[in-house]
Amino acid sequence: MKLLATVASSALAAGWSYPETFSPGGSSWGPECTVQMRGSPIDLDYTYRHFHFMDCQEAWNMTGYDTQATWKFADNEHTVELTSDDVDANFSGGHIGNEYQFHSFHFHWGDKSGHGGSEHTINGHHTFAEVHFVHHRSDIDLTTGLGFGDGLAVLGFMIEVTDGDESNDAMGELARRLRWQSNKKGNEDGTIQNFDFSINDLTSGVDMNNFYRYEGSLTTPPCSEAVQWTVFKDPIRISEKTAANLLRSADLDDEHIEDNFRPVMPLAERDVIFYSDSSSAFKAAFRNERNFDHERHHRDYDWMHEDHEHEDKHDEEH
Repeated sequence: MKLLATVASSALAAGWSYPETFSPGGSSWGPECTVQMRGSPIDLDYTYRHFHFMDCQEAWNMTGYDTQATWKFADNEHTVELTSDDVDANFSGGHIGNEYQFHSFHFHWGDKSGHGGSEHTINGHHTFAEVHFVHHRSDIDLTTGLGFGDGLAVLGFMIEVTDGDESNDAMGELARRLRWQSNKKGNEDGTIQNFDFSINDLTSGVDMNNFYRYEGSLTTPPCSEAVQWTVFKDPIRISEKTAANLLRSADLDDEHIEDNFRPVMPLAERDVIFYSDSSSAFKAAFRNERNFDHERHHRDYDWMHEDHEHEDKHDEEH
């Protein structure tokens, strides 16, 4: 099993917690996270003066993301992280410039009220959560990659709660099993029981040709400025029950982890590129989208307070 503590090694990541706070002495996460010229996450806002629209003219070349695999999870006191020895996935293309090897994925979310959640924001607004698929350059390992500006690549997907019938079934089943096993009902080695899935299963429904790209950093200590970020415009949609399960999937001192996201960092004159099938069409659409009713981003999250325990009676493993 590949060992990782939210991208950094456990030694590098020891001794930090959420939320990150700032004082005259710098970041509570240490000096590496204090002075950053390409810190992550950021707000993805098309009105930013270094925001560029470009046509996506280079197809993604993705291998191994459809592998049906057995996964292991680790609750590292900051998030839930998943790895698989069965998955040998890599990608190139998509204007990334290198080939990158898949390493692991993990989640960031907010609280029961529905506040916060995603690390990146779009026009200043969070979605419920965000999932990060971490990769390193294929010619070097992950630890070595921390020392290169393009050493890592993270594919980020926003996660949005829907009350419709378009929720992602694989994400729903994964969240259910994570909650079930994190509550000491599963096997001790962290293997997700009786549920093989592929990365593509979790991201189905997302148009991979519409995405944001910028140079950034890890969003956790040591905050290495080594990441080529790709954040897809289309969200992964999940049900209210899936969201409730995800919130209960990791524990810290017998308390559920909440608000495990870093606030957005200054853009510091960096370029942000939005690649799409039709840059001119999206440029016009973004103008209209910015005028939408912001109230939909502040929907009533009373469902977070609902008692879902009775539903768990149907969640016993067979």
